[in-house]
Amino acid sequence: MNVFSNRIWIFVSLLLGISFILHFWRIDIPNTPAFDEIHFATYAADYVKKITFFDIHPPLGKFIYATPLFFVDANALIDSEYAKQEKKSDDLSIITTTSFFKPFNHFPYQALRTIGALFGLLLVYSIFFFLKSLTRNNITALLGMCFIVFESALLMETRLILLNGMFLAFGFLALGFLYKEKPNLTLTGIFWGLALSIKLISIVFLGPILFFFFSRRLLFPKTSFVRLCIISFSILFFLWVVISAIFLPVESRLAFYASFFEIPHFIIKINHIVDISFPTLFASQIKAFFIESYVAIRGYTVGKFHPAQSPWYLWPYMIMPFNYSPITKVNMVLLGNPFVWMLGTLSVVFSLCVLALTRLRGWITQNNAKSVLLVGYFSSLLPYALLHRSTFLYHYFPALIFSICLASVYIQEHLETLSEKRKKRVLALIIGGTLLGFAFAAPFIYAF
Repeated sequence: MNVFSNRIWIFVSLLLGISFILHFWRIDIPNTPAFDEIHFATYAADYVKKITFFDIHPPLGKFIYATPLFFVDANALIDSEYAKQEKKSDDLSIITTTSFFKPFNHFPYQALRTIGALFGLLLVYSIFFFLKSLTRNNITALLGMCFIVFESALLMETRLILLNGMFLAFGFLALGFLYKEKPNLTLTGIFWGLALSIKLISIVFLGPILFFFFSRRLLFPKTSFVRLCIISFSILFFLWVVISAIFLPVESRLAFYASFFEIPHFIIKINHIVDISFPTLFASQIKAFFIESYVAIRGYTVGKFHPAQSPWYLWPYMIMPFNYSPITKVNMVLLGNPFVWMLGTLSVVFSLCVLALTRLRGWITQNNAKSVLLVGYFSSLLPYALLHRSTFLYHYFPALIFSICLASVYIQEHLETLSEKRKKRVLALIIGGTLLGFAFAAPFIYAF
């Protein structure tokens, strides 16, 4: 197995090259919005056109998608409304009128999907970096990276104009810097802050972060954790306020929230802004930020019924995959690699069985990497177990990645017990199973 250690970056480059091909092949299909692309393509264009809108997610991801739109002809954005927000009397509810039949036409959707694909590549590398930092083992890191490259659901998600690939890439980079031999708390805070600025659900990474400080309480005092949180939430606050302030007029935003939502009077009081002095404008921006964050957090706890929704306890078994573009009759199904999902789920189940038969403290001491991954797995599922809202299979992605990493640790440990000849056979079986699972799912994710 020394060949892996000596030529590690050759294998990393090879896997990244394969991932590049898988991400960009047929990226133009379909030429109509798939699932939540209707929202994020619309919101990206709204930034350029300075149209006020509301989304429960912070602005960074949508702004990143908007960047290429600042350089296109204005005519390309004339008909870029793929989702329309209309007023509804219920608190925190918006009627969204969608247009699945509406093609992208002149809208530069391929440029936006390219951004999503690049974050997909970053996610592939971030898993390698995280596992290498956590386990100090190249083979474990390469196995995890290989599984992510051929994990079809993650691949499909990161070929579209969606946010999950972004926050996952930043979140696992943050953990990678945290679990390095010499932890870099500043970079951990920065990347976690970027992840939070994409999706607030990036709070799921708090589990492994807290575990890091609890398990190293003698070496890293509480002030370090506080400093990390200050960095992360300062980035979230700064990006949220600045992006919104530059591209969406504050008076328009305040009026929008007042008309759409029943905001408590102690939070908002709308008046026409006649004083354009800096203190007044700054105070208005801060007020808008608190309203947006209040409504966003509340938005995570409510959700209308959706025919494709599924509860969290079904996700480990990949139950209820669903078509991302059913109205256009395009066969683009969020379907994971069954072999990879099985390995992840079995690894979690096996770990729980071992824990049930051993002392918890002793197991954690002897299996620190596995403990981190188990904590990450269950902290990723906890919000969806506690909140009553519509949830979907893609909400399992953070937990799925932790389970895949856990499987990689177990496989590497098993390989260490085998002769060189048997190691090659086992690796061939694992890689073969991964490729067969991908071949099974590929027709669905590529919309054949």
